Amino acid sequence: MSLQTFAAFTMRGCPHCRAVPELLNSVQDLAPARIVDSEEPLASALGVSSFPTILLVNPLFAFVYRGERTPQALRAWALRKMAQTARFIEDTQQ
Repeated sequence: MSLQTFAAFTMRGCPHCRAVPELLNSVQDLAPARIVDSEEPLASALGVSSFPTILLVNPLFAFVYRGERTPQALRAWALRKMAQTARFIEDTQQ
């Protein structure tokens, strides 16, 4: 079970948001992924105001993806952030 989740915040009618499902497909083997509509309370609770916004969320951190909107770039970023989190947890347990 993964303690990390991808949350992709989208808005109806946003032309850039149409690519989000393909982007999430590239990382769904790493952690669960969910598309969150901009109207859901979670979007405002997290202060999301631009769309699409992709987050990698775990119990310690919420990382905002600001990279190129390609499956390869998102996957590479996600692997780096997951490794960074794992190193942090290891360091705090020593």
